[in-house]
Amino acid sequence: AALAARGASLVDAPVSGGPRGAEQARLHVFVGGAAEPVSRVLPVLRVLGEPARVVWCGASGAGRRLHAQGVALSSMQTIVPHPPRRAGRA
Repeated sequence: AALAARGASLVDAPVSGGPRGAEQARLHVFVGGAAEPVSRVLPVLRVLGEPARVVWCGASGAGRRLHAQGVALSSMQTIVPHPPRRAGRA
């Protein structure tokens, strides 16, 4: 409300893809915010990632939440131990 009173709006847009994705403009961008301000920043965000990789997730904060969930899920493969293997068998 305080931002709107000043004619400003907030858009969150965390990215995923690392340095290689940034160099190749192939980042995944998770966008959160109201439709009108998001539509104004989409052209800039599409420079960071291909249009199919720039995803509007919903209201302000939704992009951050979805990105955080993705990071948590991808981290699970390093936290959850792999099944034991018998010696001599792959």
